[in-house]
Amino acid sequence: MVHEKARICRINNQNQNKNSQTASKTRSHIRRPRIHKKIIAEQTTWNEGTKSFAVVAYSSYLNKEGKIWNPPRYRRKEKIPFIPTEKELDQLISSSGKKLSIYLQCCKETGSDPGELLHMEWIDVNKENSTVTINYPVKGHNPE
Repeated sequence: MVHEKARICRINNQNQNKNSQTASKTRSHIRRPRIHKKIIAEQTTWNEGTKSFAVVAYSSYLNKEGKIWNPPRYRRKEKIPFIPTEKELDQLISSSGKKLSIYLQCCKETGSDPGELLHMEWIDVNKENSTVTINYPVKGHNPE
């Protein structure tokens, strides 16, 4: 146990050293856009979204300093969302508690966003036609 804690401390110190080296490089060249652009590009552990965020932040800094630069463009890669199979959904629903399983079953059967179901009221349920009306669609969903 003591050896494990010592190993974890060593790993944390190594990571802090790496981070501080990167930060010191960045701090020493913060007013030099060409070097800063190179530092952002060389970050191998950053994804395109993180690099894009760093460019926006640096552009904001330069704007406040009254300087102009030609920022690099990074495009965020669209990730394919995980879509569970119906069998996996049924397993999730059956392993949940009573209230949560009813909620999840409603999401599955109606195709509604969880936020839309949270805003539902009893007047939105039509028992005669077996329909549910979504009166408060989430942003980006078509209300019709």
